[in-house]
Amino acid sequence: VVDPIGEPGHALEQTFVITMTDTFDDGSKTLPENGYFELAINGLSWPHTERFRYTVDDDVRWRWVNGSGFEHPMHLHGFHFRTRSRGDGHSSGALGSEAIQEVVTEFMEPGSTFLMDWSPTRIGNWLMHCHIRDHIVPDPPRHRKERLHDMEDVREHPLKAMAGLVLGITVTAKQKDEDSPSPQHRLQLVARERRGDTSTVIRGFSLSSGNDHPPDGFRSPGPPVLLTRGEVTKITVRNEMEEPTTVHWHGMELKSYYDGVAGWSGSRDRLAPLVTRGRPFDVFIKPPRAGTFIYHTHMDETDQLATGLYGPLIVLEPGTAFDASTDHILLIGDAIDGDYAGTTINGKRYPKAIVMEPDLDHRFRFINMSASSTVDVTFRSGDRVLTWMPLAKDGADLPATLRRERAGNLRIGSGETYDFTWRPSFALEAEIEFDWMFATERGHLVLRQPIIVPPHA
Repeated sequence: VVDPIGEPGHALEQTFVITMTDTFDDGSKTLPENGYFELAINGLSWPHTERFRYTVDDDVRWRWVNGSGFEHPMHLHGFHFRTRSRGDGHSSGALGSEAIQEVVTEFMEPGSTFLMDWSPTRIGNWLMHCHIRDHIVPDPPRHRKERLHDMEDVREHPLKAMAGLVLGITVTAKQKDEDSPSPQHRLQLVARERRGDTSTVIRGFSLSSGNDHPPDGFRSPGPPVLLTRGEVTKITVRNEMEEPTTVHWHGMELKSYYDGVAGWSGSRDRLAPLVTRGRPFDVFIKPPRAGTFIYHTHMDETDQLATGLYGPLIVLEPGTAFDASTDHILLIGDAIDGDYAGTTINGKRYPKAIVMEPDLDHRFRFINMSASSTVDVTFRSGDRVLTWMPLAKDGADLPATLRRERAGNLRIGSGETYDFTWRPSFALEAEIEFDWMFATERGHLVLRQPIIVPPHA
Protein backbone atom coordinates (compact mmCIF):
# COMPACT_ATOMS: atom_id res chain seq x y z
CA VAL A 1 0.00 0.00 0.00
CA VAL A 2 1.55 3.27 -1.13
CA ASP A 3 -0.07 6.40 0.30
CA PRO A 4 0.35 9.89 -1.17
CA ILE A 5 3.02 12.03 0.43
CA GLY A 6 1.68 13.97 3.39
CA GLU A 7 -1.63 12.10 3.62
CA PRO A 8 -2.48 11.30 7.24
CA GLY A 9 -3.30 7.77 8.28
CA HIS A 10 -6.91 6.61 8.39
CA ALA A 11 -8.11 5.36 11.78
CA LEU A 12 -10.56 2.78 10.41
CA GLU A 13 -8.59 1.46 7.46
CA GLN A 14 -8.36 -2.28 6.75
CA THR A 15 -6.68 -4.20 3.94
CA PHE A 16 -8.14 -7.50 2.71
CA VAL A 17 -6.36 -9.98 0.44
CA ILE A 18 -8.43 -12.71 -1.24
CA THR A 19 -6.53 -15.98 -1.77
CA MET A 20 -7.06 -19.73 -1.76
CA THR A 21 -6.47 -21.90 1.31
CA ASP A 22 -6.04 -25.67 1.31
CA THR A 23 -8.47 -27.67 3.44
CA PHE A 24 -6.67 -30.96 4.11
CA ASP A 25 -8.66 -31.72 7.23
CA ASP A 26 -8.43 -35.50 7.00
CA GLY A 27 -5.06 -36.98 6.09
CA SER A 28 -6.54 -40.48 5.77
CA LYS A 29 -8.52 -39.49 2.68
CA THR A 30 -7.12 -39.39 -0.81
CA LEU A 31 -8.08 -37.12 -3.69
CA PRO A 32 -10.69 -36.07 -4.63
CA GLU A 33 -12.31 -36.41 -1.19
CA ASN A 34 -9.52 -34.41 0.39
CA GLY A 35 -8.69 -32.16 -2.55
CA TYR A 36 -10.87 -29.20 -1.69
CA PHE A 37 -9.77 -25.60 -1.48
CA GLU A 38 -11.58 -22.70 0.13
CA LEU A 39 -11.38 -19.06 -0.77
CA ALA A 40 -10.12 -16.94 2.08
CA ILE A 41 -9.91 -13.31 3.21
CA ASN A 42 -6.55 -12.64 4.88
CA GLY A 43 -6.07 -16.40 5.13
CA LEU A 44 -9.38 -17.14 6.84
CA SER A 45 -12.77 -18.40 5.65
CA TRP A 46 -16.14 -17.70 7.27
CA PRO A 47 -17.06 -18.17 10.10
CA HIS A 48 -13.41 -17.63 11.10
CA THR A 49 -12.90 -14.37 9.20
CA GLU A 50 -12.33 -11.17 11.14
CA ARG A 51 -15.39 -9.47 12.67
CA PHE A 52 -15.69 -5.71 12.67
CA ARG A 53 -17.47 -3.38 15.09
CA TYR A 54 -18.29 0.20 14.17
CA THR A 55 -20.53 2.93 15.48
CA VAL A 56 -23.07 4.89 13.47
CA ASP A 57 -21.48 7.55 11.23
CA ASP A 58 -17.97 6.11 11.46
CA ASP A 59 -15.78 6.85 8.43
CA VAL A 60 -14.61 3.41 7.23
CA ARG A 61 -11.97 2.76 4.58
CA TRP A 62 -11.31 -0.71 3.15
CA ARG A 63 -8.73 -1.82 0.59
CA TRP A 64 -9.25 -5.03 -1.39
CA VAL A 65 -6.70 -7.13 -3.27
CA ASN A 66 -7.83 -10.10 -5.38
CA GLY A 67 -4.89 -12.50 -5.19
CA SER A 68 -6.96 -15.46 -6.41
CA GLY A 69 -7.50 -16.74 -9.93
CA PHE A 70 -11.25 -16.03 -9.89
CA GLU A 71 -13.46 -12.98 -10.34
CA HIS A 72 -15.29 -11.73 -7.24
CA PRO A 73 -18.25 -9.31 -7.19
CA MET A 74 -17.96 -8.03 -3.60
CA HIS A 75 -21.34 -7.02 -2.15
CA LEU A 76 -22.06 -4.93 0.97
CA HIS A 77 -25.40 -5.42 2.70
CA GLY A 78 -27.47 -2.44 3.74
CA PHE A 79 -25.31 0.46 2.53
CA HIS A 80 -23.96 1.97 -0.65
CA PHE A 81 -20.22 2.58 -0.64
CA ARG A 82 -17.94 4.81 -2.70
CA THR A 83 -15.26 3.26 -4.89
CA ARG A 84 -12.34 5.70 -4.64
CA SER A 85 -9.71 3.93 -6.74
CA ARG A 86 -9.16 0.82 -8.83
CA GLY A 87 -6.04 -1.08 -9.84
CA ASP A 88 -5.12 -3.92 -12.17
CA GLY A 89 -2.18 -5.37 -10.23
CA HIS A 90 0.35 -3.22 -12.10
CA SER A 91 -0.90 0.25 -11.23
CA SER A 92 -3.69 1.84 -9.24
CA GLY A 93 -5.39 5.11 -9.97
CA ALA A 94 -7.59 7.28 -7.79
CA LEU A 95 -10.89 8.18 -9.39
CA GLY A 96 -11.59 11.89 -9.74
CA SER A 97 -14.44 13.27 -7.67
CA GLU A 98 -16.51 13.60 -10.83
CA ALA A 99 -16.20 9.84 -11.52
CA ILE A 100 -16.77 8.35 -8.06
CA GLN A 101 -19.74 5.99 -8.03
CA GLU A 102 -21.95 4.79 -5.20
CA VAL A 103 -22.40 1.04 -5.48
CA VAL A 104 -23.35 -1.99 -3.41
CA THR A 105 -21.31 -4.47 -5.49
CA GLU A 106 -17.80 -3.98 -6.87
CA PHE A 107 -16.64 -6.46 -9.51
CA MET A 108 -13.05 -7.66 -9.13
CA GLU A 109 -11.08 -9.32 -11.92
CA PRO A 110 -8.24 -11.68 -10.88
CA GLY A 111 -5.30 -9.57 -9.74
CA SER A 112 -7.34 -6.38 -9.37
CA THR A 113 -7.58 -4.00 -6.42
CA PHE A 114 -9.96 -1.32 -5.20
CA LEU A 115 -10.32 1.18 -2.38
CA MET A 116 -13.75 1.84 -0.87
CA ASP A 117 -15.07 4.07 1.86
CA TRP A 118 -18.45 3.95 3.54
CA SER A 119 -20.29 5.11 6.61
CA PRO A 120 -22.69 2.88 8.54
CA THR A 121 -25.86 4.83 9.25
CA ARG A 122 -27.96 2.12 10.91
CA ILE A 123 -27.25 -0.23 13.80
CA GLY A 124 -27.30 -4.01 13.61
CA ASN A 125 -25.45 -6.89 11.98
CA TRP A 126 -24.41 -6.71 8.33
CA LEU A 127 -22.33 -8.69 5.84
CA MET A 128 -19.89 -8.07 3.02
CA HIS A 129 -19.33 -11.07 0.79
CA CYS A 130 -18.60 -12.31 -2.70
CA HIS A 131 -21.82 -12.71 -4.66
CA ILE A 132 -20.79 -15.89 -6.48
CA ARG A 133 -22.64 -18.74 -4.81
CA ASP A 134 -19.81 -21.27 -4.84
CA HIS A 135 -17.52 -18.76 -3.12
CA ILE A 136 -19.76 -18.43 -0.04
CA VAL A 137 -21.20 -21.91 0.54
CA PRO A 138 -19.41 -24.85 2.18
CA ASP A 139 -17.20 -26.96 -0.10
CA PRO A 140 -17.82 -29.82 -0.60
CA PRO A 141 -21.59 -29.21 -0.70
CA ARG A 142 -23.28 -30.65 2.34
CA HIS A 143 -25.88 -33.39 2.16
CA ARG A 144 -29.49 -32.32 2.60
CA LYS A 145 -29.78 -34.13 5.93
CA GLU A 146 -26.92 -32.04 7.28
CA ARG A 147 -28.43 -28.80 5.95
CA LEU A 148 -31.64 -29.46 7.85
CA HIS A 149 -29.81 -28.73 11.10
CA ASP A 150 -29.48 -25.10 10.02
CA MET A 151 -33.21 -24.98 9.42
CA GLU A 152 -34.03 -26.13 12.94
CA ASP A 153 -31.66 -23.81 14.84
CA VAL A 154 -31.70 -20.30 13.40
CA ARG A 155 -28.54 -19.30 15.27
CA GLU A 156 -26.63 -22.11 13.58
CA HIS A 157 -27.78 -21.02 10.12
CA PRO A 158 -25.33 -18.16 9.44
CA LEU A 159 -22.40 -20.13 10.90
CA LYS A 160 -22.90 -23.37 8.98
CA ALA A 161 -24.77 -22.36 5.82
CA MET A 162 -22.06 -19.90 4.68
CA ALA A 163 -18.33 -20.27 4.12
CA GLY A 164 -15.47 -18.62 2.27
CA LEU A 165 -15.54 -14.94 1.30
CA VAL A 166 -17.79 -13.48 4.00
CA LEU A 167 -17.11 -10.71 6.54
CA GLY A 168 -19.32 -9.95 9.56
CA ILE A 169 -20.01 -6.35 10.63
CA THR A 170 -21.78 -5.08 13.76
CA VAL A 171 -22.82 -1.43 14.01
CA THR A 172 -23.75 0.09 17.37
CA ALA A 173 -24.97 3.46 18.62
CA LYS A 174 -25.94 5.05 21.91
CA GLN A 175 -29.47 5.83 20.86
CA LYS A 176 -32.23 3.24 20.62
CA ASP A 177 -33.13 1.95 17.18
CA GLU A 178 -36.23 3.64 15.77
CA ASP A 179 -39.52 1.78 15.49
CA SER A 180 -40.86 0.88 12.06
CA PRO A 181 -43.09 3.70 10.73
CA SER A 182 -46.69 3.20 9.67
CA PRO A 183 -46.85 1.78 6.13
CA GLN A 184 -48.37 3.67 3.23
CA HIS A 185 -48.50 0.54 1.06
CA ARG A 186 -48.89 -3.19 1.74
CA LEU A 187 -47.74 -6.16 -0.30
CA GLN A 188 -47.91 -9.92 0.14
CA LEU A 189 -44.97 -11.94 -1.25
CA VAL A 190 -45.35 -15.73 -1.14
CA ALA A 191 -42.62 -18.31 -1.84
CA ARG A 192 -44.03 -21.38 -3.61
CA GLU A 193 -42.83 -24.53 -5.38
CA ARG A 194 -44.02 -27.30 -7.69
CA ARG A 195 -42.61 -30.24 -9.61
CA GLY A 196 -41.38 -29.50 -13.13
CA ASP A 197 -41.52 -31.62 -16.27
CA THR A 198 -38.43 -33.58 -15.24
CA SER A 199 -39.50 -33.94 -11.57
CA THR A 200 -37.17 -31.06 -10.70
CA VAL A 201 -38.55 -28.65 -8.12
CA ILE A 202 -39.39 -25.23 -9.58
CA ARG A 203 -39.57 -22.36 -7.12
CA GLY A 204 -40.73 -18.77 -7.34
CA PHE A 205 -42.91 -16.04 -5.85
CA SER A 206 -46.43 -14.71 -6.16
CA LEU A 207 -47.32 -11.13 -5.30
CA SER A 208 -50.43 -9.20 -4.36
CA SER A 209 -51.29 -5.73 -3.04
CA GLY A 210 -52.99 -4.93 0.22
CA ASN A 211 -53.78 -7.64 2.74
CA ASP A 212 -55.24 -10.07 0.20
CA HIS A 213 -53.48 -13.41 -0.04
CA PRO A 214 -52.06 -13.91 -3.55
CA PRO A 215 -53.98 -16.30 -5.79
CA ASP A 216 -52.63 -19.74 -6.61
CA GLY A 217 -49.64 -20.00 -8.90
CA PHE A 218 -46.35 -18.15 -9.02
CA ARG A 219 -43.71 -16.80 -11.35
CA SER A 220 -40.22 -18.24 -11.59
CA PRO A 221 -38.23 -16.03 -11.21
CA GLY A 222 -40.55 -13.84 -9.18
CA PRO A 223 -42.55 -10.84 -10.42
CA PRO A 224 -41.27 -7.26 -10.14
CA VAL A 225 -41.77 -5.72 -6.71
CA LEU A 226 -42.51 -2.01 -7.21
CA LEU A 227 -41.81 0.51 -4.43
CA THR A 228 -41.81 4.30 -4.28
CA ARG A 229 -38.91 6.41 -3.08
CA GLY A 230 -39.54 7.89 0.36
CA GLU A 231 -42.74 5.91 0.99
CA VAL A 232 -43.03 3.10 3.53
CA THR A 233 -44.13 -0.30 2.25
CA LYS A 234 -44.92 -3.24 4.48
CA ILE A 235 -44.11 -6.52 2.70
CA THR A 236 -45.49 -9.65 4.36
CA VAL A 237 -43.28 -12.56 3.31
CA ARG A 238 -45.03 -15.93 3.46
CA ASN A 239 -43.64 -19.38 2.78
CA GLU A 240 -45.72 -22.22 1.36
CA MET A 241 -42.72 -24.43 0.54
CA GLU A 242 -41.64 -27.53 2.43
CA GLU A 243 -38.39 -25.96 3.67
CA PRO A 244 -37.66 -22.58 5.28
CA THR A 245 -36.47 -19.59 3.30
CA THR A 246 -35.50 -15.93 3.71
CA VAL A 247 -35.60 -12.87 1.47
CA HIS A 248 -32.68 -10.45 1.15
CA TRP A 249 -33.49 -7.01 -0.27
CA HIS A 250 -30.31 -6.54 -2.25
CA GLY A 251 -29.20 -2.89 -2.37
CA MET A 252 -31.92 -1.66 -0.01
CA GLU A 253 -30.96 0.77 2.75
CA LEU A 254 -33.18 -0.60 5.49
CA LYS A 255 -33.10 -1.74 9.11
CA SER A 256 -30.78 -4.67 9.78
CA TYR A 257 -33.60 -6.86 11.17
CA TYR A 258 -35.26 -6.90 7.74
CA ASP A 259 -32.07 -7.55 5.74
CA GLY A 260 -32.85 -11.24 5.28
CA VAL A 261 -29.96 -13.26 6.75
CA ALA A 262 -31.68 -15.51 9.28
CA GLY A 263 -29.87 -15.75 12.61
CA TRP A 264 -27.59 -12.83 11.75
CA SER A 265 -29.57 -9.77 10.58
CA GLY A 266 -30.78 -7.60 13.44
CA SER A 267 -28.99 -7.51 16.77
CA ARG A 268 -28.13 -9.88 19.57
CA ASP A 269 -31.52 -9.69 21.26
CA ARG A 270 -33.61 -9.61 18.05
CA LEU A 271 -32.38 -11.72 15.13
CA ALA A 272 -34.15 -12.24 11.82
CA PRO A 273 -36.03 -15.57 11.71
CA LEU A 274 -36.20 -18.25 9.09
CA VAL A 275 -39.53 -17.89 7.27
CA THR A 276 -41.45 -21.14 7.61
CA ARG A 277 -44.95 -22.38 6.82
CA GLY A 278 -47.56 -20.60 8.89
CA ARG A 279 -45.08 -18.03 10.27
CA PRO A 280 -45.03 -14.95 8.00
CA PHE A 281 -42.44 -12.23 8.40
CA ASP A 282 -43.26 -8.51 8.00
CA VAL A 283 -40.64 -6.32 6.34
CA PHE A 284 -40.76 -2.50 6.36
CA ILE A 285 -38.89 -0.65 3.61
CA LYS A 286 -38.60 3.10 3.01
CA PRO A 287 -36.21 3.40 0.05
CA PRO A 288 -34.22 6.66 -0.05
CA ARG A 289 -33.42 6.45 -3.78
CA ALA A 290 -35.13 5.30 -6.98
CA GLY A 291 -33.46 2.65 -9.11
CA THR A 292 -33.00 -1.02 -9.96
CA PHE A 293 -32.46 -3.56 -7.17
CA ILE A 294 -33.03 -7.26 -6.45
CA TYR A 295 -34.84 -9.47 -3.96
CA HIS A 296 -33.64 -13.03 -3.48
CA THR A 297 -33.37 -15.94 -1.10
CA HIS A 298 -30.46 -15.94 1.32
CA MET A 299 -31.12 -19.53 2.40
CA ASP A 300 -29.78 -22.77 0.89
CA GLU A 301 -28.75 -20.93 -2.27
CA THR A 302 -27.47 -24.13 -3.91
CA ASP A 303 -31.07 -25.27 -4.41
CA GLN A 304 -33.34 -22.28 -3.85
CA LEU A 305 -31.45 -19.69 -5.89
CA ALA A 306 -30.90 -22.08 -8.80
CA THR A 307 -34.63 -22.85 -9.07
CA GLY A 308 -36.11 -19.35 -9.21
CA LEU A 309 -36.32 -17.74 -5.75
CA TYR A 310 -35.35 -14.23 -6.82
CA GLY A 311 -36.83 -11.30 -8.71
CA PRO A 312 -36.46 -7.64 -9.71
CA LEU A 313 -37.05 -4.86 -7.20
CA ILE A 314 -37.80 -1.49 -8.79
CA VAL A 315 -38.05 1.78 -6.85
CA LEU A 316 -39.92 4.54 -8.67
CA GLU A 317 -39.97 8.27 -8.16
CA PRO A 318 -43.10 9.60 -6.40
CA GLY A 319 -45.94 10.27 -8.82
CA THR A 320 -44.59 7.95 -11.53
CA ALA A 321 -45.77 4.54 -12.70
CA PHE A 322 -43.94 1.60 -14.23
CA ASP A 323 -44.55 1.43 -17.99
CA ALA A 324 -43.53 -1.96 -19.40
CA SER A 325 -43.73 -0.62 -22.97
CA THR A 326 -40.67 1.59 -22.39
CA ASP A 327 -39.14 0.13 -19.22
CA HIS A 328 -37.49 -3.23 -19.92
CA ILE A 329 -36.22 -5.56 -17.20
CA LEU A 330 -33.49 -7.99 -18.34
CA LEU A 331 -33.00 -10.38 -15.46
CA ILE A 332 -30.11 -12.86 -15.80
CA GLY A 333 -30.51 -15.86 -13.52
CA ASP A 334 -30.72 -19.60 -13.11
CA ALA A 335 -34.15 -21.10 -13.73
CA ILE A 336 -35.96 -24.11 -15.15
CA ASP A 337 -37.59 -23.63 -18.56
CA GLY A 338 -39.23 -26.90 -19.65
CA ASP A 339 -36.50 -29.53 -19.84
CA TYR A 340 -33.76 -26.89 -19.66
CA ALA A 341 -32.17 -26.00 -16.32
CA GLY A 342 -29.56 -23.27 -16.45
CA THR A 343 -28.99 -19.58 -16.97
CA THR A 344 -31.92 -17.70 -18.50
CA ILE A 345 -33.15 -14.23 -19.38
CA ASN A 346 -36.31 -13.45 -17.41
CA GLY A 347 -36.68 -17.19 -16.81
CA LYS A 348 -36.49 -18.12 -20.52
CA ARG A 349 -33.76 -19.74 -22.57
CA TYR A 350 -35.26 -18.23 -25.73
CA PRO A 351 -36.98 -14.98 -24.67
CA LYS A 352 -39.61 -13.44 -26.92
CA ALA A 353 -38.74 -10.33 -28.90
CA ILE A 354 -39.22 -6.94 -27.28
CA VAL A 355 -41.11 -4.56 -29.56
CA MET A 356 -40.05 -0.94 -29.03
CA GLU A 357 -41.88 2.06 -30.41
CA PRO A 358 -39.51 4.48 -32.20
CA ASP A 359 -38.81 8.05 -31.06
CA LEU A 360 -39.33 7.19 -27.40
CA ASP A 361 -36.77 6.83 -24.63
CA HIS A 362 -36.48 3.18 -23.62
CA ARG A 363 -34.82 2.07 -20.39
CA PHE A 364 -32.90 -1.18 -20.02
CA ARG A 365 -32.61 -2.51 -16.45
CA PHE A 366 -29.92 -5.21 -16.39
CA ILE A 367 -29.86 -7.45 -13.32
CA ASN A 368 -27.44 -10.34 -12.84
CA MET A 369 -28.84 -12.70 -10.23
CA SER A 370 -27.18 -15.84 -11.58
CA ALA A 371 -25.48 -18.11 -9.09
CA SER A 372 -22.01 -17.77 -10.55
CA SER A 373 -21.98 -16.34 -14.09
CA THR A 374 -20.09 -13.25 -15.19
CA VAL A 375 -21.70 -12.08 -18.42
CA ASP A 376 -20.48 -10.01 -21.36
CA VAL A 377 -23.43 -8.08 -22.82
CA THR A 378 -23.41 -6.68 -26.36
CA PHE A 379 -26.16 -4.54 -27.91
CA ARG A 380 -26.00 -4.96 -31.69
CA SER A 381 -27.83 -4.86 -34.98
CA GLY A 382 -26.18 -7.33 -37.32
CA ASP A 383 -22.42 -6.77 -37.07
CA ARG A 384 -22.80 -3.20 -35.82
CA VAL A 385 -22.60 -2.45 -32.09
CA LEU A 386 -25.27 0.09 -31.16
CA THR A 387 -24.84 2.86 -28.62
CA TRP A 388 -26.70 3.60 -25.39
CA MET A 389 -26.36 6.03 -22.49
CA PRO A 390 -25.54 4.79 -18.96
CA LEU A 391 -27.90 6.00 -16.23
CA ALA A 392 -27.23 4.13 -12.99
CA LYS A 393 -25.29 1.37 -11.24
CA ASP A 394 -26.74 -0.65 -8.34
CA GLY A 395 -29.70 1.72 -8.10
CA ALA A 396 -27.54 4.85 -7.69
CA ASP A 397 -27.53 7.51 -10.42
CA LEU A 398 -24.19 7.91 -12.17
CA PRO A 399 -22.26 11.19 -12.01
CA ALA A 400 -22.97 13.50 -14.94
CA THR A 401 -19.53 12.86 -16.45
CA LEU A 402 -20.35 9.16 -16.80
CA ARG A 403 -23.79 9.68 -18.35
CA ARG A 404 -22.50 9.95 -21.90
CA GLU A 405 -23.48 7.91 -24.93
CA ARG A 406 -21.13 5.03 -25.58
CA ALA A 407 -20.86 1.63 -27.28
CA GLY A 408 -23.37 -0.95 -26.09
CA ASN A 409 -20.97 -3.25 -24.24
CA LEU A 410 -21.18 -4.32 -20.61
CA ARG A 411 -19.54 -6.82 -18.31
CA ILE A 412 -21.84 -7.61 -15.39
CA GLY A 413 -21.10 -9.80 -12.40
CA SER A 414 -23.53 -11.57 -10.10
CA GLY A 415 -25.25 -9.11 -7.77
CA GLU A 416 -24.79 -6.09 -10.04
CA THR A 417 -27.47 -3.97 -11.73
CA TYR A 418 -27.01 -1.43 -14.53
CA ASP A 419 -29.46 0.98 -16.17
CA PHE A 420 -29.14 2.37 -19.71
CA THR A 421 -31.39 4.43 -21.94
CA TRP A 422 -31.77 4.15 -25.73
CA ARG A 423 -33.92 6.12 -28.17
CA PRO A 424 -34.47 4.35 -31.52
CA SER A 425 -35.23 6.73 -34.37
CA PHE A 426 -35.90 4.32 -37.22
CA ALA A 427 -37.06 0.76 -37.87
CA LEU A 428 -34.53 -2.00 -37.26
CA GLU A 429 -34.00 -5.47 -35.85
CA ALA A 430 -31.47 -5.76 -33.06
CA GLU A 431 -30.52 -8.06 -30.23
CA ILE A 432 -28.87 -8.02 -26.86
CA GLU A 433 -26.35 -10.85 -26.65
CA PHE A 434 -25.47 -12.40 -23.28
CA ASP A 435 -22.16 -14.26 -23.51
CA TRP A 436 -20.79 -16.16 -20.51
CA MET A 437 -17.10 -15.67 -19.76
CA PHE A 438 -16.70 -19.02 -18.03
CA ALA A 439 -19.43 -21.50 -18.92
CA THR A 440 -17.52 -24.69 -18.22
CA GLU A 441 -20.41 -26.37 -16.42
CA ARG A 442 -22.68 -26.46 -19.46
CA GLY A 443 -20.28 -25.64 -22.29
CA HIS A 444 -20.20 -22.31 -24.07
CA LEU A 445 -23.59 -20.63 -23.74
CA VAL A 446 -24.89 -17.51 -25.47
CA LEU A 447 -28.42 -16.19 -24.93
CA ARG A 448 -30.05 -13.60 -27.16
CA GLN A 449 -32.84 -11.13 -26.48
CA PRO A 450 -34.37 -10.07 -29.83
CA ILE A 451 -35.48 -6.44 -30.23
CA ILE A 452 -37.78 -5.18 -32.96
CA VAL A 453 -38.35 -1.50 -33.75
CA PRO A 454 -41.24 -1.32 -36.25
CA PRO A 455 -41.60 1.44 -38.86
CA HIS A 456 -43.29 4.66 -37.83
CA ALA A 457 -47.07 4.37 -37.82
